[in-house]
Amino acid sequence: MDGNAYLTAAAIGHFAYEILQTEIDAKVWGNTSKGLFAVTDKKRILFISGLRFKGPLTININGKLPAHQILAHETQLLLSPNQIRIIESGLEIRIKLQTQVWTPTILNKMDFNLAAFINRSKLIRCEMVNQLSNNKSGFTSYIHRNLVNQGQAQEGHTNIENNLKSVLSSRNEGVTFEYLSNLLGCGEGLTPSGDDFICGFMLAAHAWKEILFPSFALQKTIREIVELAWEKTTTLSANLIACAASGSADERIIHCMKWLNSGGNSAALMTEELLSYGSSSGSDTLAGMLTFIQSSPVYYQKS
Repeated sequence: MDGNAYLTAAAIGHFAYEILQTEIDAKVWGNTSKGLFAVTDKKRILFISGLRFKGPLTININGKLPAHQILAHETQLLLSPNQIRIIESGLEIRIKLQTQVWTPTILNKMDFNLAAFINRSKLIRCEMVNQLSNNKSGFTSYIHRNLVNQGQAQEGHTNIENNLKSVLSSRNEGVTFEYLSNLLGCGEGLTPSGDDFICGFMLAAHAWKEILFPSFALQKTIREIVELAWEKTTTLSANLIACAASGSADERIIHCMKWLNSGGNSAALMTEELLSYGSSSGSDTLAGMLTFIQSSPVYYQKS
């Protein structure tokens, strides 16, 4: 195969790595300016990208897919632990022994200070609200509008965050499941806004539930949402929701979680990174995280 064109993987997400150990083929699911999505027979997603940010489903390549490799839907890919081969063109993406297998940073709870954590959650909300308010494109997702509306104390809009805070205050898993399940698939695009919000909620729950909601069992609700996502929303969203339930997400989201937990950097830098994640996925995911955090009775006691 040395006569064929090839690219080298600089890093591979831990879920993508597992997929290549167990599945042997996939089909192109979609092309974007940021990379290529492929889906396996078991509906697992791989994202092949020349971008620098890593993620659980991402294979980061050195360079970009050549322009002529913009592949038709359902073009076949052969998978193995050490390469991905695009049948139609013969292009190979090689995974070498030195290729980094990326996993999300484990948050250091020894660095955690509740008062500072709450203050950082307020800072990044204000920073994101300011950025979204200055958005000149005119495009906002449903979650976007709710985040801005709450930040500006506008009235006349149904607010997802306030509604979910009321739901969480009930400490009722069934009610929480019903509310979250109604958000599945809400919005447009490869990852609808409601799904991104759910990812943020799950990530925050995975990281800080024992601190913020120590007596509220959420495991069953999260497991049922993951299962329902495969039926109710896009294949990509279902994969990302499954990742979030285990505490994994795009590196930009993980950076924000690390900052919320331990500080360093700035709210402005975290917001800049989040806004580079999808058209609205970064801000929608943040909204889900902040809703979980700011719904906690511990939050109100310390605010």
